[in-house]
Amino acid sequence: LDFRYCESLGEARTLMTALHPHLARCFSFRASVPDWDWMTAVAEGADNMHASLEEFSLRIDPGDAEETAPIPFLQGTFPRLHAITLEQTPLACAFARAHAPELRRFDLIRDHKYHTNQRMRLALRDYLNALSGSPMLETAKLQNSIFSLDGNETCIFYASPERTSITSLTHLSLYGLDAPNIALLIDAVELPSL
Repeated sequence: LDFRYCESLGEARTLMTALHPHLARCFSFRASVPDWDWMTAVAEGADNMHASLEEFSLRIDPGDAEETAPIPFLQGTFPRLHAITLEQTPLACAFARAHAPELRRFDLIRDHKYHTNQRMRLALRDYLNALSGSPMLETAKLQNSIFSLDGNETCIFYASPERTSITSLTHLSLYGLDAPNIALLIDAVELPSL
């Protein structure tokens, strides 16, 4: 669903009302929205996908992605969800209130075509929590990001640092990250299956 082509927010709400009864059977859901008001309307209309959802992809237009507090789109337990892709979308939209025990792939993407020389600011602790909170996670992709530290990560700078174990991860793809951010991530994790 590409809501950027709807003429109005009211039209998007009408569309979600019509789709709502059928989304309980939805296996794959992909939505692209122009701003947070539209994201709220889509999230409210897609609150019944828990049982069957297997793949989830969410995109918000870049101009608004970091301006407002994120909407927790996924909420509850998703027993079959195995792939999440977030484009220009904060982690909290998918990981703040959702539990996906079968998650195997997670992609966090920022399209450089829309952000000249800008990277998505991402709290290292939040990213590590998203990765480690999915025990079956095998593949992760991170694109055009820069990590921020909240002051509680000092343990990763010790001679023998505390590392976050991501036990099942076998593929890690990093694009558009500079060397210090790659080093920060690698020093913060333990990847026994990689």
